[in-house]
Amino acid sequence: DEVADLALAFRPEVADPLAAFTDRAKGPLALSAEATEEWFERLSVRETRYWAAYLRARRGAPPDSLAAFQALAKERWYHPSGGYSDAKLGKDERRLLARLLERLAAWRRAQVPGDSL
Repeated sequence: DEVADLALAFRPEVADPLAAFTDRAKGPLALSAEATEEWFERLSVRETRYWAAYLRARRGAPPDSLAAFQALAKERWYHPSGGYSDAKLGKDERRLLARLLERLAAWRRAQVPGDSL
């Protein structure tokens, strides 16, 4: 899995990850279960971070919490919410966010610390 993650990391960055979806507000949430699995397995670490920020943006996370993905705050469907929390995510959103965060945690655990080289 770590080798696949490394290979995926060298793919060129996609300028607009939402362009692949007909409904920009639903994004990957509109995919069938099988298509979601295929989509998920092709994600790079950068894309995984993007989609985690996307799920939070869908429910109004403040723009400053979207980190490197400020373009999400410019989407027509984005409306910041003063009292954002991950608890406001829908069931499917929470499930996908948990998978994305689990993948990011596994990637972090697999990293070799720079000072050990």
